[in-house]
Amino acid sequence: MRSAMLIIAIMLFGARVGAEPERFTLDNGVRVVLNHVDDAGSIAVIAAYDTGFSSDPAGAPQAAHLAEHLRCTSATESWDAGVSFARLNERGGANAETLASLTYYDMILPSDGLALALRVESERLGSLRITREDIAREGPRAAAELAGADQSPQRFVGKFALMALIQGWTHNATHVNLMTALEQTPIGTLRPVLDRHAPQSLTLIITGEFDPAEARQRINATLAALPRTEAPPALAPIDWQQQPQTRRMTWDSTTTVVAIACPAPADPVERAVLTGLGFVAHMTSNSVEGVLSLHTSGQTAPVGAIPFHVLAAIDDNADPQAVIDALHDRLDAIIKNVPLYKSQLTMILREPPRMNADQLRAQVQAIARMQSITEQDAMGLALGNMALQSLMRERAGGDAIADAIDALTPEQLRDIAARSLARDQRRVTILSPRTPAPRP
Repeated sequence: MRSAMLIIAIMLFGARVGAEPERFTLDNGVRVVLNHVDDAGSIAVIAAYDTGFSSDPAGAPQAAHLAEHLRCTSATESWDAGVSFARLNERGGANAETLASLTYYDMILPSDGLALALRVESERLGSLRITREDIAREGPRAAAELAGADQSPQRFVGKFALMALIQGWTHNATHVNLMTALEQTPIGTLRPVLDRHAPQSLTLIITGEFDPAEARQRINATLAALPRTEAPPALAPIDWQQQPQTRRMTWDSTTTVVAIACPAPADPVERAVLTGLGFVAHMTSNSVEGVLSLHTSGQTAPVGAIPFHVLAAIDDNADPQAVIDALHDRLDAIIKNVPLYKSQLTMILREPPRMNADQLRAQVQAIARMQSITEQDAMGLALGNMALQSLMRERAGGDAIADAIDALTPEQLRDIAARSLARDQRRVTILSPRTPAPRP
């Protein structure tokens, strides 16, 4: 539902406040992280699930994204369609985001809003009722997100391009429709991705001003009361041996996207290195001529379920092969200079420095100025940023993986990058518009 670019902008303000986070796992598999922040006056709650558009069925590349919309707005035991989402937004703010291997639902509320947030999320898991009318309403809304990005000057279509590419990598698709007939999606098509929203795939992050004892009590009364469900089947890995050196696909967008991807290594430390290098690739490839916007594996999720990738939306007049050659050169430079980025790799994974109350207030004021919003709204963004960073560190391995990267010598780091990002490991995809492009 949201643009990932706002998240990236906010993440410039990474920090934490207060004591070490409290972590525990419920009997049904829900993983909980409690980050208490004194005098914040608000809370940020993130309910994140280990599923995303990498689990989209063949021919249904928007299934996970549409499922996200439906979980936000469909009826549950206590609320009619749209009511719980409206209630959350009346009290503060609620949103959601579907990524390749992660779907998360975030709520920014006053400190006394925790009970509402936990009740909403537990009912989404336990009593969601999706109707044909819900799909007819939300299908065009999901399609419109790509249409809007497609028409923007910088064409921030990277997330949607990755949806299409995954259909090529996993199902050998040659053309992908992301904006066509979503309102007619059969409920059965969505069931495989909805089933992956389960207690054992949920990580719950609560950040802000709350009573930890009360939070544990409310969690036990809501999420902990849900039964553990049967684990869905594991997703088939991408068969990189069957991937052509260059794949050509079309899609129902007016934007041309070029992509370079490499398979994920088996070792978790090496995967974390590549995750960080994805962020480096984003920073070092912005200057490539003809590139309007970039989407890389370092921005949104750890390398693993999806490969290391660099996707570039390019100008209509750009030569795709020239952009691809330039991106290859940037990756070669990263391999050569990878020891220089070691501190950046570990910084992404480590718990950030603690802030005191004055530092938090200064951060909130800075966000308010940058975003032209009130300080109350800025506090919500700051807490949401802390919660999101906490989630990303949990998924990437945190301090333990950062320590392992710290222990690597420059030669070992260069060897990891050289093996994993070597030119013979890279696969290129050119994703071009099919004209005329359908519109929702």
